[in-house]
Amino acid sequence: MRSLGWLATLTGLAWGATRYGNSGNQLVAVPAAFVPFAIVPAVVGAGLLAGVRSRWGTAAGVLVVLLVGATQVPLYAGSPSGPVNARPLTVLTLNMEFGLADANALVAAAVHEGADVVALEEMTPEALDRLNAAGMAGAFPYSIVAPGAGAGGVGLFSRHPLLGAGTAHEWVLGAVSASVDLGAGYPAPRVFAVHVPAPWPQHDGKWRAQLASIPPLLSADRRPVVMAGDFNSTMDHEPFRAMLRDGGLSDAATSTGAGWLRTFPADRAFPPLIAIDHVLTRGAGASEVHTVTVHGTDHRGIVAVVQVPHQ
Repeated sequence: MRSLGWLATLTGLAWGATRYGNSGNQLVAVPAAFVPFAIVPAVVGAGLLAGVRSRWGTAAGVLVVLLVGATQVPLYAGSPSGPVNARPLTVLTLNMEFGLADANALVAAAVHEGADVVALEEMTPEALDRLNAAGMAGAFPYSIVAPGAGAGGVGLFSRHPLLGAGTAHEWVLGAVSASVDLGAGYPAPRVFAVHVPAPWPQHDGKWRAQLASIPPLLSADRRPVVMAGDFNSTMDHEPFRAMLRDGGLSDAATSTGAGWLRTFPADRAFPPLIAIDHVLTRGAGASEVHTVTVHGTDHRGIVAVVQVPHQ
């Protein structure tokens, strides 16, 4: 029992430590996505060592439990924020899983949530046709779309006029952006729909390079920024946290204290396990974040209310 206790404790410690890894090794990136679950072997190890009355072992086990638990505290420590006289902008983002998401359910969810902007990933040409048939163009008359086969299509749909729309062709899986005209007195925030390649099963070099490309992309733009999409990253991935720091970005779920908003996989008999879909902000505060379920896709969507400051 003592040996099992130490094995479980060390497993929890090593697993938790992967959130600080930046080695470019998939053996670090993959387990880092599941760091919240490292608390399980940590607790088991502490319990087993306590059971065999090992004082030093119990102390070490409890310390590992505290260390692993502390990594998740920031997810709950934030609070809703927003400047005085702010204009709320409700953003919904969803990965459509190769365009298979139920278009009618998606449009209905966007309308029900009162979305101002909808950012979609893995949007195929056929999915775009189904969305328009379901009423997307009527509910969100302004759009910039770059549909593509498989996982490569993205789209941005808005209730408000879109200005300076553009497509980022250098993105592996696609990205589109536009400034959203919120009317006189408010800056037009730059809103992005993005899809970052995964660190696995693909080589994680593209994942790291794409994340690292985001801060330079934003460096010359002083307007409020909203980036929504599938980042294939959790808050336990150091390259993702580095991107947030370098880009001056905040994760809406973390900044509001919404906690561990797991979004993938959403089509199994068990609940989603990891939080890889995000709404990120800069120059604007999030006041509310939650997930939304749309049938036909393996992702839950994220809905965030972003408070855009008055000029």
